[in-house]
Amino acid sequence: MVLLNLQEFCNEWPHVAQVVEIQEANSTCTIHWYKGANSNNWKPCSKPVRGKKGRKREPWILLQLFMEIILTDLDTPDRTSEEVFTESPYTTVMATETDEISSFQIVMDNLNMMTKVRHKTEDTSNKMHNLVHALAVQDRVSADDLEECVPQADILTIPNEAFLPSKVDYTQLNQEYNILIQRVLVENIIELKECKEFVIYHIPHQFSKESRKKSCVIPLGILEKDENKTEEMIEIIEHLHQYTPKAHDKMMPLLMGGDGLSVERGEGAQKARADGISQEDRLEGFIWKSEDWHAHVISLQDTFNQLFKGTSSPEKGTLFQLRNLFEHRGVKSEVKDVVNSCRDFLRFVTQGYVILAALNVLNMHSVNDIEESLSTKTKGEKKTFMENLSKNMVSKFLQTETPSLKQKGHGNKINKENLKLPIEDGQNYRLQKITEIEKTLINERDKRKSLYKKYKRGVNVTDGVDTSLISTSVVLAGIGIAFPILLPIQIAAVVCGSLGGLVKLIRRKLTTKSKKHYEIKTMAECKLNSIKDLISKSLTDGQISADEFKLILDELEKFNEMKKKKK
Repeated sequence: MVLLNLQEFCNEWPHVAQVVEIQEANSTCTIHWYKGANSNNWKPCSKPVRGKKGRKREPWILLQLFMEIILTDLDTPDRTSEEVFTESPYTTVMATETDEISSFQIVMDNLNMMTKVRHKTEDTSNKMHNLVHALAVQDRVSADDLEECVPQADILTIPNEAFLPSKVDYTQLNQEYNILIQRVLVENIIELKECKEFVIYHIPHQFSKESRKKSCVIPLGILEKDENKTEEMIEIIEHLHQYTPKAHDKMMPLLMGGDGLSVERGEGAQKARADGISQEDRLEGFIWKSEDWHAHVISLQDTFNQLFKGTSSPEKGTLFQLRNLFEHRGVKSEVKDVVNSCRDFLRFVTQGYVILAALNVLNMHSVNDIEESLSTKTKGEKKTFMENLSKNMVSKFLQTETPSLKQKGHGNKINKENLKLPIEDGQNYRLQKITEIEKTLINERDKRKSLYKKYKRGVNVTDGVDTSLISTSVVLAGIGIAFPILLPIQIAAVVCGSLGGLVKLIRRKLTTKSKKHYEIKTMAECKLNSIKDLISKSLTDGQISADEFKLILDELEKFNEMKKKKK
């Protein structure tokens, strides 16, 4: 029998006082629920007891986590009840036989919970519990058959085309474009909905069979540790080292997934112990990686940084204009705050553009025109129409051909210069970029100059208002002193003085703003002057060396860094 004693848990949250008793026999378990404020008056009940209406229920969530940890993998062979124990009210440790798992990885994340007290006193206050939980995820596709040796080759013997997508890659990409377009067509054109059975909703690949299997996830417990502290992050990694497999007394590192901050803190902990003697001391049991969801959010953020701008709201068809037109008010520029809304909105816009592309290919003006043309066709004819339409759309808007790069030389005696792009292409690219850089700096200078003038004008106006209020206040105060019975005049003098203080505050903010824009304008002018000769020379003779081009790029980067500091 395993008894998970939550006495401390119950004392802190008496309205959700429960304990779980698990009995194991022949890989079975029975759950008994209890209720009560303390262990002396626990009474059996038929189902879990939650807090009364209006009370906080976060402890119930924590109790669910305890249940999930204890009840997971009860049918594991050779697992005895002594393998589960508690280190703290929030910590459980499960001894899992990692040798039985062919390959797996661990995922961890922080788990923060705020407990609020009803009455704050000197001894009691709100408390933030910083916890860490981890999961072991079995790999559905094993990588054991891959060789560990690193390929060795002379970079000069590898053709340039080896680093570019091949014809096979582009052919497969275009086929997948067809599938994605057909999905949009059957979802948004009524007459094509009956062709859903012909659309592929899972693009097959070599691991399709393995991917259909249910994920095997094993909770590894909750640790009462704060990953923001390096010493506690080290303790977390040392605790999770027990799951790292070994071969011939040598650790076989596992992949450790987490969000960007967790990965950064984990790598920081490894660096802090880099002078350790053994692998365990150096925390070399894990290779850190960011999880796909966080990479997805970063990709979405990059897309919104490029395409979602408030200045584009008057332009028809831009993301910001479409967001306002179709009232997707939940969409924000900070994707991490509203990930689902941003993802759904981008999918909505993409589907709209696919339908517009279909109308363009068919030379029609509305979806109703497509539906009318399909109303008399059979199911087979509709299928053929859909397939031909998607192919025409890909060939017109998305078709990509394999580029070819000329490479001279043979064997190991290839001249490094031959591996570069043709000189004409390189010169054209550099000239185009420096023209864009010059235009960017000029626009920045003009923009800051205009903003500086506006804020300076505001400063001058506030100066005049402040002077007038001070004069008025002095005059009214003098009249009030001379004629004490004129109370309204005295009140007016006080009001003028107060308004003068407010105007001074506004003036101070406007002065700060004008100073910032003036400094950025000056920086833009300095950078323009520093690269002016190079730009003029290159635009005159049409030639610019790689060193000169790098110098211009460095100047632009310095300007951007200085501008960020000013902000």
